[in-house]
Amino acid sequence: MSGSRDGTLAEPDAAPMPDGSIPLLTEIIRLAGDSDEPLPASIEHVDWAGLAHRVRDDVLGRLMQSSDAMLATELHATLATVLERTLRQLGDELQGALTQLMRDLVARAVADEITRLHDEIERRGPYRRPG
Repeated sequence: MSGSRDGTLAEPDAAPMPDGSIPLLTEIIRLAGDSDEPLPASIEHVDWAGLAHRVRDDVLGRLMQSSDAMLATELHATLATVLERTLRQLGDELQGALTQLMRDLVARAVADEITRLHDEIERRGPYRRPG
């Protein structure tokens, strides 16, 4: 691609930005001094649709190159938050269920023991005080 003050493009660097950031428009569009191609005769000779298409393609290409790392970072942070909240809720629910289970087991054990004692007293006959 060519570069000029009228907005045509020079060939952009193929490598992604060293810091992984999104390129600035000034990093994509090069001035006339950066290119061997001559300037158009007038602004009417600029292919604005082609320029827009090339800028869009270049920006999308660079975004795609860096999107994997950006997506992984964002996804990791989001998943960490969701998993932390989910594990906290699950822990609370398990603790509540375990507490209720223990109460039920103790209540059942007490009821069984009272029933056992009642049956034993019934088998022995009426209670008599020693005399």
